[in-house]
Amino acid sequence: MAIAPELVSPDAANGGAQSRSLRLRQTATVLLLFGGYGALYFCRADLSVATPLLVDELGKHGVSHGDAIIRIGSIASFGVFAYALGKLFLGGLGDFWGGRVSFSSAWSAPRDSR
Repeated sequence: MAIAPELVSPDAANGGAQSRSLRLRQTATVLLLFGGYGALYFCRADLSVATPLLVDELGKHGVSHGDAIIRIGSIASFGVFAYALGKLFLGGLGDFWGGRVSFSSAWSAPRDSR
């Protein structure tokens, strides 16, 4: 008794390729998010470590020690303030657009035509 071969529709065969493509995009998105947040916190920590060197460099250019500390402190404070404002006002847009668009500026990425 012969067994009839299974018929696979072209849509079902294409589903595997779409699944792999989706998995690849999801992996890339997660890696971009981890990399971006890692870079953000590296820069925040880097400013703290580099502050004494920046103060010395500003001192070589005629800025007093106290003024240099105040300027660098102001930069750090404005950064935290901008971060807080972004959380407050842009959080809803991030929920609306999704994390990938908000974070990785994927406006030019190809979109599915579904």
